[in-house]
Amino acid sequence: MKLGDKDATYWDYLVREATVAVDSDEPFPSGFDANGKPARGLSPQFIRWAKAHNLTTEAAADLATHDLPGKVLFLANTGDPRAIPLLRRALASPNFLIQIKGAEGLTDLQDKASIPSIIAVCRNAPAELAFGLAEFLAEFDDPAAQRAAKEFAPPKEPK
Repeated sequence: MKLGDKDATYWDYLVREATVAVDSDEPFPSGFDANGKPARGLSPQFIRWAKAHNLTTEAAADLATHDLPGKVLFLANTGDPRAIPLLRRALASPNFLIQIKGAEGLTDLQDKASIPSIIAVCRNAPAELAFGLAEFLAEFDDPAAQRAAKEFAPPKEPK
């Protein structure tokens, strides 16, 4: 795609695969504690999802942490602005890794219109995940994005 290939076959494949990921209702594998830190073990919601889809928790975790986010990442890595609507939809995924890959792609494309949506994801994410998303906001040359990046940045360690 980045080399200017005009054949739609590869693009269509990437869109189909990313759509599968974005449309998935698979939750993130772990829960989070009251401080926004990952809790130990798998969340009950995730275990129920795996069971309902006749998957082992190991297979479901691999799907949630590698396969599905990777599909979004491949689309994001094209650098093609046609991906923007699907990357924006990724921000609404119940899987935080898919949200992160969507935000990463939107940042790489410097889609300033997506800044409010990325900020909204930060506000709704557990603290540790908001820290990671804030790094993407810091890459925008935009005052609102810069303010939000500082707001969601991890607290500074005392020296």
